[in-house]
Order: sequence, then C-alpha cells, then structure tokens
Amino acid sequence: MSATIIRPTTARDLQPLRWFLARAFGTDLSAPFLNPALMCWKYWNGRSDWTGPRSFVVEKHGRITAHVGIWPVIMKLGRTIITGAQMIDWAATREHPASAVASLIYLADSYTFLYAIGGSAATRKILPAFGFREIGRQWRGIFVPGWRSAGDAGSECEALLDTKQWACEPSTPTGIQTFTLPDGSNSPWFPRSPAFIEYLYRCPTARFQAYTVACAGEAKAYVISSIVKRQARVVGMWVRRQTDLDGLAAYCLVKRVLALTPEVRSVVVTAPHSSHMVESAVAAGFQLVRSVPVQFFQTSDTFHPSPDFHFQMVDDDGSFLSFI
Repeated sequence: MSATIIRPTTARDLQPLRWFLARAFGTDLSAPFLNPALMCWKYWNGRSDWTGPRSFVVEKHGRITAHVGIWPVIMKLGRTIITGAQMIDWAATREHPASAVASLIYLADSYTFLYAIGGSAATRKILPAFGFREIGRQWRGIFVPGWRSAGDAGSECEALLDTKQWACEPSTPTGIQTFTLPDGSNSPWFPRSPAFIEYLYRCPTARFQAYTVACAGEAKAYVISSIVKRQARVVGMWVRRQTDLDGLAAYCLVKRVLALTPEVRSVVVTAPHSSHMVESAVAAGFQLVRSVPVQFFQTSDTFHPSPDFHFQMVDDDGSFLSFI
C-alpha cells in the first residue's frame, strides 16, 4: 500500500486541519478563515444541494501534507448538467510541494471544470502551468455612503428611484425563482436552487439576504447580498431580460437598501469586465477599484466560454471571507 493517500476530510479533522492551514499560510489559529464554525460550514455541514465532499487532504505516513477545499457549482448546458469547483484553502507544506500538485490532479479527474477568481500571486503564476487559462477579468467596485460620485454618476439612479414604480423587497430562499433559458439554448448557466440559498443563510460569519427587484409588481431581477462585519456585498445578481434599465435599477435599489443598513460602511459589487453590467453599476454610483483574472480549466472540450461568460461573487469564498 502506498504511504501517500488522498481522502475527503470529516469534522474529526477540524483541529489538525486548522493547525496545518495556519502553518501553511503563515498565520495563527485566530485567522478569520480558520474560525471553527466557518470551517464546519464550508466543509462538513449538510447541504441538500450538494452531497459530495468539499474538502480533501493529501497524507504521507499519516501526516497532512496538502489540503484543497472546493466551492462547488452546477452548470447547465442545454439539458446537460456538469459539475465544477473553485479551489479554496489550497496549500501544501514546504517540504512536500508535490502534494499540492497531487490534490490539483485529483480534482481535475473528479470535476468537469475548475476555476479560480483572483487568488494569490503564487497561485496565479502556477495555475497556467497546469492548463488553466484566463477567460476574462472580474471587475470589483465600491460605494461608500457619503461619497460624491464623479460627474453625473448616480444621478440616473436617483431619478429612477423617484418614479416610485420600482421596489426591492427581501425574499425567502423559496421566493427566488430559478431562471431558465429558452428551449434549445446551449448557453451555459448556473441554476440557483432554494436549497443553495438556504445553505448560504446558515453561514456563521456572513449575513446573507435574497431580494426581489420589481417594477409595477413585476419581478425584474433577483439579488443576493451578504454583510461581513461592516461591509455589504452584492454577491449575486440575475436580471431577467438583461436590459440596461433593469440592470441599473437593480444596482440602484440594492445599493440604497444596503447603504441604509445601520452597520454598513461600504457596498461592494462585482461584474465581468466586458459586461454592460459594469456600465450599469458605474451609472448607479459604484466606483471601479480593481479587476482580477478569472482562470478556467476543463477536462474536456465541453464548451467555449464567451467574453460575457462570468462567475459571480457567490461562486467564490469572497462572498463570506472577512476581507476580499
């Protein structure tokens, strides 16, 4: 029997895994991402929308030499369902760097595609060597209540809100309808089930909330936000018809709702860099802060991402980390 194994972790691995990750990332057990309740939620608490493992370790002679966690996603291509994952908390000991490679190969054999949004400089450098390619960039913007937007940015927003026809109301997980595409469409999309949203609501370190954006009583968009400490984040936005007005209204309304939350000091959004949603966010008063690369790997030539193909913050641990 080989002395090196790769296996899923269980809640019994909590303490040794915390010690391993603290050492690997050069921190201590007080680091927010090593919060025991958060780790249990990320890796071992039950999820009715995903029953597979979400954390793996490489062990050599019984000692952890590498770890990789996953943030799983389900993609639909027409009637075909495929699974993918964002790698999180990926690390190896300095003495066993090959263990990190082994964990990556293991995931590549287990999922149709893998992706990385941003990441450390070391991660961005190493992933292309394993076949990852940059398929776009994710724009990140911020709004701070009290800031004056440059130029006329935000004026459209205020004029739109003054019409009184638009509303942004909190929703339950079952109140967010799963969007569907026209029959015969082969465009990739990510269904969001009530079970997934319910899982987000149970996060111990971030307060998630779903909203329905409507005009004259008709649902135009669905939004999911999170609040981490004093920062609010728009982690997911699905506009039904992708019109400029609907996108602008969704950003304006959710920005107003979140900015009025007493503890919130800033609101953060993301969007694909080439998308018209960036223009809508800027018009709503958000300011561009930076963009990060989105790297993608697939084990087969399943589909070809278009320039507008994108992941959202809810597809990443940025939706609940203490800092992003």
